[in-house]
Amino acid sequence: MSDALANLEDLNEEALLDLVAELQLEVDENAYFEKYLKVQPREGGGVVPFKLNGPQKLLSHIFEAIQKDGRLLRVLILKGRRMGVSTYVAGRFYRKVSRKKSCYALLTTHEPAASEFIFKMVKRFHNLSPRQDRPQILANNARLLEFNNADGTGLDSAFRIATAGKDDVGSGQGVHCLQLSECPKFPEANAEGLIKSVLPCVPPEPDTEIIFEGTANGVGGEFYNRFWGAKYRCWISKLDDAGQPVIEFTENEEADPTNDYTSIFLPWFIFEKNRKPLPDFIAARLDGTEHSFTEDEMKIKATFNLDYEQLYWRRFTIANEFKGDKRLFSEAHPDTPESAFLSTGTPSFDNEQLMVLKKAAKPPRARYSCMSSTGVWYANPSGELKVWREPVVGASYIISADVSEGLEDGDFDSADVIDHRTGEQVAQLHGKWEPKEFGKILIALGRRYNVAYLAPERNNHGLTTVTEIVDSGYPRLHVELVAEPPNKPRKRWGWVTSSATRTQIIDNLKSEMIEGCHGINCAETFGEMMSFKRVNGKEQAEVGMKDDRCISIAIGKFLRLRVPIPSRPKPSHIKEGKSGGGNKGGWGGC
Repeated sequence: MSDALANLEDLNEEALLDLVAELQLEVDENAYFEKYLKVQPREGGGVVPFKLNGPQKLLSHIFEAIQKDGRLLRVLILKGRRMGVSTYVAGRFYRKVSRKKSCYALLTTHEPAASEFIFKMVKRFHNLSPRQDRPQILANNARLLEFNNADGTGLDSAFRIATAGKDDVGSGQGVHCLQLSECPKFPEANAEGLIKSVLPCVPPEPDTEIIFEGTANGVGGEFYNRFWGAKYRCWISKLDDAGQPVIEFTENEEADPTNDYTSIFLPWFIFEKNRKPLPDFIAARLDGTEHSFTEDEMKIKATFNLDYEQLYWRRFTIANEFKGDKRLFSEAHPDTPESAFLSTGTPSFDNEQLMVLKKAAKPPRARYSCMSSTGVWYANPSGELKVWREPVVGASYIISADVSEGLEDGDFDSADVIDHRTGEQVAQLHGKWEPKEFGKILIALGRRYNVAYLAPERNNHGLTTVTEIVDSGYPRLHVELVAEPPNKPRKRWGWVTSSATRTQIIDNLKSEMIEGCHGINCAETFGEMMSFKRVNGKEQAEVGMKDDRCISIAIGKFLRLRVPIPSRPKPSHIKEGKSGGGNKGGWGGC
């Protein structure tokens, strides 16, 4: 091609058209796949040109966006079944290995049958590609397809396949394109060691790629933790009015700042084949007055902007492939990342309600950070304090807090500012601080919100936080009287979470969610509540997930109903009559 480019003036019209077509194949992945690669369609009937389907085109677009952003292609793809992701990645890697010198690809799957299936597909790509474009082969066996010649002057590239738990994957060889297919199903006993041994084989160079992909397989494990720990997120949230996927690029504020991975979520409804024509007995009833879909199904339709054929496919698949088990359907064909990872526990809250609330949650109006040494708050677009409502003169607030140990890789500190009168969550503080420093920041937050009533958890490291607040002389701190017969009861500062009080605060939060009076504004709070489960009689966050926001809001909501609203000073111009004056209800509110 370089010779042709150097002698453009000597080319006739036909040669110029061929050159333009060749250049298009260099930049247009879709065009290359369709011209050069053949696949066996799911419906059978021989081989056909590889035309990218909807999810495959979407991945190609996302990958291009990541690379244009100047980041390495390091992705974790959570997907529904049978979307063709493994096929697309195999074709993408074959394109690179068969056209570029010294390029090495490694595909690892969870079981031998899957490894054999994918490698047969790669060999089909090669065997059925135009003969004049096939590179020379030096080795072709059950595990290796090497492009080179005997004297070593060929491409010197290779495509290798391996199986997790069966092969020596992390062999120290250089790898430029790495696919970990169905990673959630890797053998638990060696998944962590395998992944840690093979990742260093891929150098941090611009043209290298690491692609984890798979369908969810329960809670926990390497894929689960890496997916939720990725710094960047590219999730499809719904369809627009034209039926096209709505892509949301966001950053995970809780991730390690040096993490360069992007978690990608592909829900079932973006796949054009996941739809089924309505039977006559249902279609006839869609007349605007009566229909055959349940209230829950209609909520799902509205949440993701689906059509009736997609909704009927969902119902049909649940009934015929999963024997009516919606939880198993959600694992295989998720509509949200949270619903994909199932556990043996029962959700503590209504996840469909939470999903709607999370999507409708409005971003904070402002964000701030605090200089703990001075207690001064300053505007910061990525500040730890998110504010939906600034403090109002004369209003009363409660600030509840869940305290962590302050370790860099540990849990987060979380505090919620709740309007004492209305119950609305007006602000949330979330970050990592040493327990003593967190105490100083809570004092500053309390003073910012009209000397709010502070209720930090005193369990474990929380005692240090509470002590800092007590020693500062802060005037409004939660206190409990602990009976110690025969002596007088003693004061115990701060909130204590025990098995009994934990049940009380969670039950109260459940009631507020059911009654629709929760007043929560934070989308991340709803997200944590979605992963809160009842397992073996105890309600807690799923393995690998956080619950600090859930606990802090639950403490505040519980105390709000039990701590009296302080009476406001009566204005001097108001005179109280014999019957108590015009302000019969008092200044303390309801």
